[in-house]
Amino acid sequence: MDSIDTTARVIRAALGYQSTKALTLARDHLSRRDWLEERPLEVYSMACFFKFSDLAKLSSGLAVKRPMEEWHVHRAVMGRTGMEKLHELHDIRLEGLFEILDRSSTFQASEASESSERSEGSEGSEGLCGGEHTCNDTSRIRHMWSIKVEHLKTTLEAGSGLLELFEVDLRGGWCEGCLVMLGRNIQWCIVQARSLPQNI
Repeated sequence: MDSIDTTARVIRAALGYQSTKALTLARDHLSRRDWLEERPLEVYSMACFFKFSDLAKLSSGLAVKRPMEEWHVHRAVMGRTGMEKLHELHDIRLEGLFEILDRSSTFQASEASESSERSEGSEGSEGLCGGEHTCNDTSRIRHMWSIKVEHLKTTLEAGSGLLELFEVDLRGGWCEGCLVMLGRNIQWCIVQARSLPQNI
């Protein structure tokens, strides 16, 4: 079975002959790692069509990362319910990512870290990052972050893990405190993104 179409035909035959062994082998073959990574929409569509709920769940996390214009090519196979579930996952993730970015713009992640450190009795903390701000001004790092976030929002996709936030230009001389604050904010965003639903 060197193609998804061939595998699908085997599954149909196995269902017709009620061959449990052949069906299991074909379903396992459909979940090949290379197909999941390179052709997740096709795998998801077939899983929905044959009602392989476990495989549909597994492949949905990769399928949702594909451009939405590609989804409709497989609409007839995945069916209305499969399409609706994929759209729901897409919308939940995208809404959650935007909320994370909006909350991060206030640098509340860093403020929360500082508050936690103070409550634990840490001493000598100054500035939002909990470290000494030798520049005595966080407005520049906040401005840079705001620009980065707004730019990311214009290209944000549901499959993002917000790792794009690491792509920042740190030239220009930032104090240690500002860099720590920036690092904590990026870390907070990525951790929050990982808590979002990964599949249907």
